[in-house]
Amino acid sequence: GAMDSSYLLSMRLSAVSLNPPVDFKAFLNLKRLKLEHTNITDENMQILISNCNALEFLGIVDCGKLTRLSTSHLWNQLKHLHVESCHLLK
Repeated sequence: GAMDSSYLLSMRLSAVSLNPPVDFKAFLNLKRLKLEHTNITDENMQILISNCNALEFLGIVDCGKLTRLSTSHLWNQLKHLHVESCHLLK
């Protein structure tokens, strides 16, 4: 059977293509997420983290398509935000 993502606490995705469905509902208990060398867009990033209500660490490295990061819903629990080599990000 498929893995129950509610038990996933930490995830690192490197050199992958990310295109989550609009109704994506996973990673509810994820505390750490690191994205490296991905082609994730602003819209897909919003979909990916929209349900990450327990997220404490978000790392984004060399994600060249990101231009903005909408993380306002995370500010209450987010303890560390690391952004590196995302040249279009403002």
